[in-house]
Amino acid sequence: MQITHWQFCFDPDDRGVRDLWYSPTHPPDENAWRDIAVPSAWNESFGDDTPDVAWYRAELPGSARPDERVWLSFGAVCTEITAWCDGQLIGEHLGNWEPFAFELPAFDGGHTPHRIVLRIDRLRPAPQTTIGDRVIQHGHITKGFHDVLSRQPAGLWQPVELVRTGPHAIRPLGVTVLADLDSGEVAVDLRVASRAPGAGKARVCILGPEEDEPASDPCVFAVVDGTQTLRLNVGTPAAWSPDRPALYTLRVELFDAAGRLSDRLAVRFGFRKAETRGRKLLLNGAPLHLSAILDWGHEPMQTAPAPSRAELRRRFEALRAMGFNCLCVCLWYPPQDYYDLADEMGMLVWQEHPLWKPEMNADNRAEFKEHFEQFFRLDANHPSVVIVSGSCEHDAMDPEVAAWWWDRANALLPDRLLQVQTAFFRLVPPEQTDLYDEHTYENSGRWPEFLADMDDTLAPLVDKPFVMGESVLYNDWPDVASMLSVVGDDRPWWVSKILDNVVEIEQQIADRYGQATRERFRRDARRWNIRGRKWQTEVFRYNPDHAGLVHNGLRDVAQCPLGFMDDLDRWRLTPEHTRPWLAPNALLLRTPNHMSAFRSGSLLGLEVGGSSFDQHPIGSALGLRLEAEAIDWSRQESLAWKPVVGDVAWAKVEIDLPETDRPIRMDIEAHASGAPSNHWRLWVLPALDPLPDALAVIPPERGESVTEFEEARYSSGWGLDVRRWEKVVPDAARLLSKTPRIEGAALDDAEVLVAHVLTAELIQWIEHGGRLLLLPDRSPNSIPMCIPTLWGQAPLILDQGPLAGINREFVMDTLDRDLHHRWVRSVPTGELGIADEVTPYIRLHQTHDAVGKVHILDDLFAFRVGRGLVTVSALDHTTEAGGWLLRRVLTWLAGADHGVETEVSADALAKLVQPAEAHAPST
Repeated sequence: MQITHWQFCFDPDDRGVRDLWYSPTHPPDENAWRDIAVPSAWNESFGDDTPDVAWYRAELPGSARPDERVWLSFGAVCTEITAWCDGQLIGEHLGNWEPFAFELPAFDGGHTPHRIVLRIDRLRPAPQTTIGDRVIQHGHITKGFHDVLSRQPAGLWQPVELVRTGPHAIRPLGVTVLADLDSGEVAVDLRVASRAPGAGKARVCILGPEEDEPASDPCVFAVVDGTQTLRLNVGTPAAWSPDRPALYTLRVELFDAAGRLSDRLAVRFGFRKAETRGRKLLLNGAPLHLSAILDWGHEPMQTAPAPSRAELRRRFEALRAMGFNCLCVCLWYPPQDYYDLADEMGMLVWQEHPLWKPEMNADNRAEFKEHFEQFFRLDANHPSVVIVSGSCEHDAMDPEVAAWWWDRANALLPDRLLQVQTAFFRLVPPEQTDLYDEHTYENSGRWPEFLADMDDTLAPLVDKPFVMGESVLYNDWPDVASMLSVVGDDRPWWVSKILDNVVEIEQQIADRYGQATRERFRRDARRWNIRGRKWQTEVFRYNPDHAGLVHNGLRDVAQCPLGFMDDLDRWRLTPEHTRPWLAPNALLLRTPNHMSAFRSGSLLGLEVGGSSFDQHPIGSALGLRLEAEAIDWSRQESLAWKPVVGDVAWAKVEIDLPETDRPIRMDIEAHASGAPSNHWRLWVLPALDPLPDALAVIPPERGESVTEFEEARYSSGWGLDVRRWEKVVPDAARLLSKTPRIEGAALDDAEVLVAHVLTAELIQWIEHGGRLLLLPDRSPNSIPMCIPTLWGQAPLILDQGPLAGINREFVMDTLDRDLHHRWVRSVPTGELGIADEVTPYIRLHQTHDAVGKVHILDDLFAFRVGRGLVTVSALDHTTEAGGWLLRRVLTWLAGADHGVETEVSADALAKLVQPAEAHAPST
């Protein structure tokens, strides 16, 4: 019987125990009690700024049988609970996620109600601290990550039930099953709390996938108090797989000495084999590519991470349709329905134990081990759970605890793939993981080099599959109108922390550039999201030994609009967007140097790949269709290849690119049986414009020489060491090698200059009518720059100034890779206070980890100084797209009609260009 109605009161001074609130004769003030529904988090009903200690009370019916045992069973409680029945202490428990039960005192056989009183301390986490260079998260040691991105639930957030048994009772998590696909053997671990050991029988049997069909002979044995292990066999079992999730049922029945039923439990399980072979990840002997999505358990409309069963079913169906085959349950444990549905629907689960950088030491090792034992039991039985990780990104995990976890997990979960933790490669001992792992969020311009560096790192090691426990993240732009229609003037805890600033930015865009530009900006943010995710996923799949990755993430959180689903439960991405690159069989495209723009009239060599990880390979006939925008040019190609399951097949083709006088879009579509059709967009560039006659360059004196933290390692400095990727600092003398160079007094003879710094002499020259293209490099006297996380941006591309008259989608499609390839910099005009004083042509809006305001960064912008004009480009001009755009900017700068009305004074500019080390805002 579920107990749903409770009364509740806060204990702000934590005096309830001292004042005997649990005693029938010393209750708190009756006026303090209020009704509360269970299950629910109390901070969902009463807000988060409430006391950390609260009390619950309920009346329960009495027992009708003197020999009956009565249990108060909890699905999970956050966090520390003490319970009394009629003033008598019945139990204590500490922890957020695991189920437990307290036995009530022997009832008198009558029907008098009994009074249950609970004291719960939510154990609110203190702010994180830093010890040396290590971040330490406070709060209960297994609180996980939920409170960092969401709100930690408080109180009875999972169901509470009254359970009646005879003298023999199955303990919470008291039945675990280990099923062997090869032999058909089923090992059952049974934990019983018995008042009369030996005086009774247990009966265990297995029913087949049809449930009414016995799959094994029943096993009957004497009941003992404690743990028993028994073995059954089903002969030749049906394998559980995502396509055919065959589930068996284990029935356990306990009988007392008189043959009466004392307790029963039915557990579903499946036969499946998760293993590795060399670099391959195998499920039931077949190669598996893991397409997973990160689930933090964030639920905007409720504090407790417990969506309904119906909502979970809808989500899992949608994710399967998109091509996902796995959920990464990141640092939390959902209610049981989550796993039961994953089992039923064939959705794989990667379970991360909820350890997010807690302090580990000799004093709490035993507590960690106690919770891990419960987590292992939560992980058992479910065939969907194929990977289990002991923690996430813990840079100071206790070696003794790690060694114990590895040994114990292998003993209790031998049919899972195990990791002491999912983390950056440097944090995980290779001998304590079945899978090499790396958490990397990287700009697309460096993504291929990161993967190559990762492959080089793995090459000398023992062969194991390479997975990415977190990766491929692109932000979107919040839907302001829809959000405001729901929240109005309120700002609930889950709403985007930049919502009000987003409203302001949208209005500024509309006021400055028109309503159509605002609408286009919103659409561009979605395209940026989809295109970035698609490309990074496809490049990852070039190598068949890359066994899988986890996309971040399932839904938006308040700090980041990064979800496949937004705050209003709407899917941003659909199967039409995602299935071509997430499905088990996927078609791929590889271009020279991974670029997306190429010179017209040249011979373009392309490679089309087929990543085949369905049980059926991709067909051997490959069709390729190419079509150029707005000109009469198209190609049809029929190619042959030999795709093999578990591998990537490649076919080569060479294309004579058409001549053009402007950037034109070339659409490529590939078709093969057994895989979704896939589409890519490349760009064909015209020949370079001649340089203006009155152009000169000022060569760099020293240039940027420091390797930034973000450049030394991938993932913004926290991941793998950078080896292959090399920074190429802008050098006007090389970019424009045939252009005259001038110095000093010769400024008076120049009309248009290209330089890397802004000296006092240059500023004076501009003020008197000079035109300057500044290619800043963060050397002294250059303007401040930062390294952007391009995946966390929403770009605004304006078809004005140097971009007028060209297809602005060319800039959108080349910005992420071609224009930020070897030089990844932006100018933080927002933090410098000049965002409104410049005319932007390529502007980035950083929404990732943004609190209060969106960070404004500019890649291409202009402003007047006196009678002169400055244009600033932070782009990489060494690529085909960058080189063509450089000529375009210079031609525009040398022209007569610029349309730039914004102005920065000479004094303000002089203050801005102090040595860059003193003005380097961080992003």
